[in-house]
Amino acid sequence: MKNRIKEARKYAQSFKSDFTKEDDIVLFFERIEAFLAGVESATPMIEPTNIIFEAIEKAIGVSKDEITSTGKRRRFCYARVIYSNIRHLEVSEHVVAKELNRHRTTVLYYFKKYEDFFNYVPEFREFVKKIKSELGKLKYQKELQNK
Repeated sequence: MKNRIKEARKYAQSFKSDFTKEDDIVLFFERIEAFLAGVESATPMIEPTNIIFEAIEKAIGVSKDEITSTGKRRRFCYARVIYSNIRHLEVSEHVVAKELNRHRTTVLYYFKKYEDFFNYVPEFREFVKKIKSELGKLKYQKELQNK
């Protein structure tokens, strides 16, 4: 068992550049060790991105492919900004950037634009309200399925 943990740690070290926060690395190692030991991790898993993408698609009609595409339509941009803001609560901007096929600095720009859009664009505020409502419904449905 200890050899497997050492192998997993060695393998994980190759991904060290993907993590920006020390907490991410520690959490990653805890999950690997728990998985190898056959025990469920004490720390909660990160919110699956599919739920967020699904909530966005149901609420405002923008699919995952459209969000990760290079399209410059306003709806796509708003969806990316909202996705980035929700997802950043759980992971670093590097991870969000990879999920959106964007550069890290673009995601940082999205964080700044969220406040501007929310304060000055009524359409954006409405999108945020719809997406968060849909996300709450999907999380509740998932909890019911797990019981």
